[in-house]
Amino acid sequence: MPVKIFFCYAHEDELLLNKLKSQLTPLQRQGLIDVWHDRDISAGTDWEQQIKGHLNAAQIILLLVSPDFMVSDYCYGIEMQRALERDEQGEARVIPIILRHVYWQGVLGRLQALPTDARPIKSWSDLDEALYYVTEGIRKVIGEITTKSSSPSPVQSTPSVLQTSPPTIPSDKVQKTKEQWLEEGKRLRNRKRYEEALAAYEQAIRIDPNNALAYSNKGYILYELKMYEEALAAYDQVIRLDPNYAFVYHNKGNALYGLNRKEEAQQAYEKDRQLGYSG
Repeated sequence: MPVKIFFCYAHEDELLLNKLKSQLTPLQRQGLIDVWHDRDISAGTDWEQQIKGHLNAAQIILLLVSPDFMVSDYCYGIEMQRALERDEQGEARVIPIILRHVYWQGVLGRLQALPTDARPIKSWSDLDEALYYVTEGIRKVIGEITTKSSSPSPVQSTPSVLQTSPPTIPSDKVQKTKEQWLEEGKRLRNRKRYEEALAAYEQAIRIDPNNALAYSNKGYILYELKMYEEALAAYDQVIRLDPNYAFVYHNKGNALYGLNRKEEAQQAYEKDRQLGYSG
């Protein structure tokens, strides 16, 4: 099923909205996404209910941030607040896209914004290049959502693993499988309870030290905690276990960028582009 995308924007920015939609068209033609915004409302329908319905059904919510967006009571006070609520509950991914210069960090600073370095789209000399990087960032999130929703849970002979667990592990933790720890880590991560999520992923690694997914998730949490050196080590471990693991080179690039190792970060991003989306 295509990933549902909802655009939250001010009408003053409709030109940029349409240009972004054009960049997303290849993903739409591939059946990867289904996009919606308020211009798709049919005549004679309850516009507010239409917006609420699509906002609540979307898996990705794009906030097209500009001064007009921040001024709009409906964009800022209703749509954005509901979007952030769904993101907090782990129901949707909210991605701020910075269109024009405006102070947004105090409101949306915890979210990773697009395009690169959250540089406003209007400040790029080549608008298409800026929108390309936005599309690429959205594509990666689509890949994460699609992979998580379509991958079957691996079958493990957990009883034999648990029987060999060190006796120092509390009994309530011994009873959980690797898959349960990964799922608990995901739930805690979606609620931004990063320290607890990290502990859950560590338990999954304890059970299966060769699990690339657990190390990848651990790296994500460490990056969110701004522990860039530790995140980089986790991503390097993923690469050792699975050199073609989806998204890890992009995430490694983020960690390197956090360490101000920009040339190495660009090399990691380039490796990610070479591999392409494998989900």
